[in-house]
Amino acid sequence: MKRSALLFGVAALLLTAPAMAGGIGLTASTWDTDTAGDDEGAGVKVEIDMGGAFELEMRWTFFDVLGQASQNDLFEFEAVPIDFGIAYNFRQDEKVNPYLGVGGTYVTLKPNQGSADILNDPSRPRSQDEFGYYGELGFEVRATNKLSFFIEGLYRNIKGEIRGRDLNTDPNLDFQLDLAGASANVGLLYRW
Repeated sequence: MKRSALLFGVAALLLTAPAMAGGIGLTASTWDTDTAGDDEGAGVKVEIDMGGAFELEMRWTFFDVLGQASQNDLFEFEAVPIDFGIAYNFRQDEKVNPYLGVGGTYVTLKPNQGSADILNDPSRPRSQDEFGYYGELGFEVRATNKLSFFIEGLYRNIKGEIRGRDLNTDPNLDFQLDLAGASANVGLLYRW
């Protein structure tokens, strides 16, 4: 149910976006989590102007090789954070625009294929999607009226869980993941 509501919200945002002022961009990203290592990923950012200095923003980023140690084993998993929030632009009409933002994060977790031998209990869920929150600081530099470059730093506070069977220890072990950590995005934004 949570996933359906989230997908509906994303679809509604993307379908209404062209009717409003805003932008869409591609990002390269890194994420350094507290206990699940770090990874590089790629994603998409959508902004919707709310009038004045505020914007709604949505970010979708794909990370495919985060890792977590479990006793003597290391298993890897995919994490897809989807960030929804609001940003405040300090100099919206200037060439260089610093901004601050806050919002919620919904992350989907999925063990990678190579980790299937560690997480092999088909009677239990393999992962659990989680909610958290984030804060950000960024800078947008306008190259033209339509194109901008941006760099932003985020801190996500989120915990996760992957349920499964660890062959070397407890047969019903749930892996607790602390996904809190800093993330950096660099990208190109097209405004309409």
